[in-house]
Amino acid sequence: MERAPYGRQRELPAAKNNSQPLAPQYRGETYYDLPALKPSHYGQLVASYLFIGRLAGASQVIATVADLCGSEKNHSIVRAGRYVAIGGALSGPLFLVADLHTPQRWYNMLRIFRRTSTMSIGSWTLGIFGSMSAFTAGAQFLADRLKNRTYRRAARVLALPAAASGAVVATYTGTLLGATSTPLWASASRLLPALFGASAAATSTAALSWVAHATGAPPGTMRRLERLALITAGAELLISSAIDRQWEKQHVATPLKCELVGTAYRGGYKGLGIIAPLIINGLSLLTRRRSRRLSIAAAVATLAGSYIMRSVILAAGKTSAEHPEDYFHFTNAR
Repeated sequence: MERAPYGRQRELPAAKNNSQPLAPQYRGETYYDLPALKPSHYGQLVASYLFIGRLAGASQVIATVADLCGSEKNHSIVRAGRYVAIGGALSGPLFLVADLHTPQRWYNMLRIFRRTSTMSIGSWTLGIFGSMSAFTAGAQFLADRLKNRTYRRAARVLALPAAASGAVVATYTGTLLGATSTPLWASASRLLPALFGASAAATSTAALSWVAHATGAPPGTMRRLERLALITAGAELLISSAIDRQWEKQHVATPLKCELVGTAYRGGYKGLGIIAPLIINGLSLLTRRRSRRLSIAAAVATLAGSYIMRSVILAAGKTSAEHPEDYFHFTNAR
C-alpha cells in the first residue's frame, strides 16, 4: 500500500516477477570513496583479553566434563583445568579494563543489567564465571592439601555453574563482534561464536597438555589430551573454512588478503595454529609413538595460532570498516 493524494490509499501493482531483487545490484558505487563507518578502537589489549578469557572458560568446561566422567585417571586434567580457569578469570579482565577510556570506572559495566545488550550479558557472565571459578579452585586446593572428599564433592558442585558461565565466556565475544556494523564481523555473526568456541577448546587443550607435560602426567592422560586436541583442531578447521567461504560470498574478505594480515592469517593461524598441530597429534596417535618435544611444540603452535587469529580478526575488522566497498557490498546483500 502507498499513500495517494488527499490521504487515500491505493495498492501497488503486483510485481511481474517475484524473484527480482527489490534494490538494484551493487556496482561498486561509494560516497566519494569515504568510509561509511568509524573503525573500532580495539587493539592488542582486547586481543589479549579475548585469548585469555576464552582459554579460561573452555578450561573450566573441560575440567568439569573430565570430573563428571568419574575416572581417577582424569584427576590431573581436572586440577589443571580449574587452576588455569581461575588464573585466566583473574588476569583476563585486567586487559579489558585497561582498554577502557576511563579504567577507574570499570564498575559501570556491572551497574545495570540489560538482557538485550551483548556487552551487559558478557560483563555479568564474566563476573559470575570469575566468582564461581574462585570458589571451585579454592575447594580444589583444600581437597588437594587435606585429602578430604568433602571438599572434592564441593568443588564438583561449584564447578557446574562455573562451567556453564565458562561456556558463555568462551563464545560470547563472537556474538559481541557480530552484533556490530563492521562488515567483516557482522557478515559472519552466526559463525564467529562457533569459531571462537572451537578455538577456545583447542587453546585450553593445548594449555592443559603443556601443564601435563610440566607436571609429569601419566601416558594415559597425555593420550586423552592428544585425542581431544585432534578433535578440537579438526572442528576449528571446518568452521574456519566455512567462515572463509562466508566472507568471500559477502565480498568482505579483502582485508584478509593484504600482505601482512593475509600472511599472518594463512601462515600463522591456519598453518601454524591448526594444520601443524593436526599433523603432529594425528601422527602420534596413528603411530603410537609419543614425542614429548613434538607434543609441546604442537601445544605452543596452537596457543600462538589462537592469539594470532584474534589479533588478525580485530585488525582486519577495523580495516573493513574503512573500506566503503565492503560496507555497501554487505548491506546490499542483506
